[in-house]
Amino acid sequence: MLPNPQSSNVHTSSTKPKQGQVRNAVPPVGAVLRRQSPPAGGPWPWSDIVHWGQRWVVLGCLVILTAIALPSPSLAAGLSSWNGAFNPETIAALPGFKALFSGTRPDNLGVKDGHLALCPSTPNCVVSQGGDDSHAIAPLTYSGDLAVAMTALAQVVADQPRSEIVEQTDAYLYAEFSSRLMGFVDDMEFYSDPANPGVIQVRVAARLGESDFGVNRDRVETIRAAFESSTHNLAG
Repeated sequence: MLPNPQSSNVHTSSTKPKQGQVRNAVPPVGAVLRRQSPPAGGPWPWSDIVHWGQRWVVLGCLVILTAIALPSPSLAAGLSSWNGAFNPETIAALPGFKALFSGTRPDNLGVKDGHLALCPSTPNCVVSQGGDDSHAIAPLTYSGDLAVAMTALAQVVADQPRSEIVEQTDAYLYAEFSSRLMGFVDDMEFYSDPANPGVIQVRVAARLGESDFGVNRDRVETIRAAFESSTHNLAG
């Protein structure tokens, strides 16, 4: 015996849309925008941030792949312009950008009682006078005339990348060194005590930050090697 279609034990399909109703209808634009808005009085949920971030990453990859697969002069020019605008060196060249990271010139520069200032506790400084084991470095040495040695030293310092000599006397030289991108400044001093000929004391310290990853120590050694080569050529 066939089941009665009207029987309560037989379920007919309820997926047939009612009159005026469209199955899987697209929600109104307003509803979509409301779902994309952050909850009232609160920030975006992290899940939404990650979700939309992934979409932008995918979109960017598609643009790049399209530019590679279908090279277009206008698209290539646009991508090149975008890359140039956000290039780190381009941003660093903006007026006033490096001034944000240059810091203030220290007030303990110069020679006091025949000595350059001691280093702070931070590991971004080296000094040849009175430094502890972590900050100590050997002074520069020379033979012959002090004036000739200081002139050669000034030339070596001026030849270093992004260096600027701020002050120079017969026995003292002060220069600033700036990093390539951010414009961080290191202060370097040289001093030759007339009572101790043949020796040039050196001190260099970063203005900002905690560690310089050995940059200043390496810079002193680079200048030392160039200075010794220069004075040797003069003596020869």
